[in-house]
Amino acid sequence: MAANRYWTRSDAPLGAWPEPGAFVLREAPMPAPGPGQALTRTIYVSLDPYHSCPFVKL
Repeated sequence: MAANRYWTRSDAPLGAWPEPGAFVLREAPMPAPGPGQALTRTIYVSLDPYHSCPFVKL
């Protein structure tokens, strides 16, 4: 079975700018899709700063 690799936050506190130690690469077995579900692969995720603008009060 293929491995599922994913990034999570570590227990390190996040400051104004995240440090490399703030994230951990984890590995787990690939989940099997259930009835009516599909298993997809994410190739690129954009975390651009302007995505948070609608949530900030000016």
